[in-house]
Amino acid sequence: LLILLLDREHSLLNEFVYRVYPLPAYGVVALLAGLGAARLGGWLQRLPTPAGRASIRGLVLAALVLLPLAVHLGQNRRDHYDWAERFARAVLDELPAGAILLLHADIDALPVGYVRLVLGYREDVTVYGTNGLLFRNRPYDPWRVTANDARNAALAELIERASGPVCFVGTRGQFGDRFGLVWNGLTSCYDREQKKVRTEVGASALERYLALQSARDADGWTMLAADSVDAQMVHVLIEEAFRASPADRPRLYEAIDRARSGLRGKTSFVGYSLAVGVPLGTDEALALLDEASRQTDRAYLKNDLVDLHQLTAMVHTRAGQPEAAEAALWRAVELKPAWRNAALPGLLTRLFQDEREAAVARVARLDPDLAVVEEVYDFFVANRDDAGFALTMKREGLEITFGRDGSVGVR
Repeated sequence: LLILLLDREHSLLNEFVYRVYPLPAYGVVALLAGLGAARLGGWLQRLPTPAGRASIRGLVLAALVLLPLAVHLGQNRRDHYDWAERFARAVLDELPAGAILLLHADIDALPVGYVRLVLGYREDVTVYGTNGLLFRNRPYDPWRVTANDARNAALAELIERASGPVCFVGTRGQFGDRFGLVWNGLTSCYDREQKKVRTEVGASALERYLALQSARDADGWTMLAADSVDAQMVHVLIEEAFRASPADRPRLYEAIDRARSGLRGKTSFVGYSLAVGVPLGTDEALALLDEASRQTDRAYLKNDLVDLHQLTAMVHTRAGQPEAAEAALWRAVELKPAWRNAALPGLLTRLFQDEREAAVARVARLDPDLAVVEEVYDFFVANRDDAGFALTMKREGLEITFGRDGSVGVR
């Protein structure tokens, strides 16, 4: 069952998350090990001399204790580890004087909370937990306020009445449509006066981030935490790269390239350039995407690779290369054949518009959930000349709409 669960997204993150599922099996193994030890003890009782029994029993006990310690010593010895503390100090160093810091996930709440409250670093900063559970400062009572709307209203009220800046770790806040944001790098602060997003990343903030990149511990959880930091910093670095002078850009490009989420960095860079209407040259964009595809590893989910292929299709489309664009869409859909694949509507739109029945059948064969595509295609062909034609397929949490022109929409 575990293997089936990991089939579509066999990444580092899911490996760590799904480790809880074999816990009952671990219990059974522990029971069997105990029974085996008891049986072994019974065998030892048959030895001819008490001294021999005691010696062998002692050796077995020592082996059971010392062997696991020796095998895992390199991983369990943590006296050299300081990434979490450096991350926490880097976050706190970015904050304006007298700021309120909203902490949410394990990656920020635990290390930052420890460095601030236990080590007493940056005592001018007040920490709150956005879910109201971890810290003494609470935006709401988590046992009484349970609805998301009420919780968001309490957080918004805290931002409104705060005398100083209210900040959080990352670049994406819950109230981006109500308050503006100032990106500092690892952190962002809400702007109560303006509703736009602007960056104020200083040289020191960039240096702190680069230091977190260059000395990363090899354990899995730190890799995941560092990957999360890279993913949020990519947007800041891209914004800075477009704003920076040509002389300063190589430094930002280096930071993007060195990120563990280099794939996300390069795809985000190309996507951002398309979104703001300053597209890179076709050759340059395709070179970045090709380089990103060679950097893939188990840290990335299939959605990351889908985004890469979808962006590749967009670049080819803008360059007037429809065949190459379609090939990229096929790679994206075959990688994750599901309705929630963001590349699927684009591929189906091409196939429906060109009435390519055999290719539609090929899509339907990719996954049982997509088998209905053939029936929808037949209905489309039979009714596309009807002026009132429209077809909407609704499933739980999903709505698929097919227009008269063959366009496919999924939400």
